[in-house]
Amino acid sequence: MLKVIIAEDQSIFAEGLKQTLRKSSDEEIHILSLVTNGTNLEEEVRHHRPDILFLDLSLPGCDSLSMLKPIHTIAPDMRIIVFTIYQDTKMVREAFRNGADGYILKTCKPCEIHEGIREVKAGKVYMGSGVSATERHIAVKQNDTSNKDWFMQQYCLTNREMEILRLLSNALTNKQISEELYISDQTVGVHRKNIMRKLGVSNSAALVRMLHHNNMLV
Repeated sequence: MLKVIIAEDQSIFAEGLKQTLRKSSDEEIHILSLVTNGTNLEEEVRHHRPDILFLDLSLPGCDSLSMLKPIHTIAPDMRIIVFTIYQDTKMVREAFRNGADGYILKTCKPCEIHEGIREVKAGKVYMGSGVSATERHIAVKQNDTSNKDWFMQQYCLTNREMEILRLLSNALTNKQISEELYISDQTVGVHRKNIMRKLGVSNSAALVRMLHHNNMLV
């Protein structure tokens, strides 16, 4: 059974999400709690230790983005899916930097919620339709060159791996990266596996956090 907490103050969205979760065909989902304000969020997470938290970014009584890190400290194995109306690129990137595992818009189809759950459970980063964490053809900032060189040498990364790492850091999928670099999904997958092995991380969320710690996020 999958244990879930919903942090959402708008009843129409909370009820819609609950109904969607209850119709899951993959496994039984138990909704532990509905949190309607930021004041009680940490306490509920500490008490219930859910598998997944659905977090609205407009939760009253807190800055939801800044809550991500302390919540992860309380329950490190919990996966967090942001459930919001905001699709601003900077907000998406900030959410992933602070520890989000998934980002889904409230305008999504029910199938995206189920797909998002499957992906984050598997240790992957998930972005729903209409969500983007990057602009096309992002270049590394000029003043980050020395740090980039140090990072490459420190972890024995190739130029191609650094190129793919840059796109991974912005939460692009293997398919998106393959389209960006004109290579196959399988090739991206091989590079991704090698990069994670060299960096000593096991999933995409840990990768983003590690890059943020080393000032490698563009």
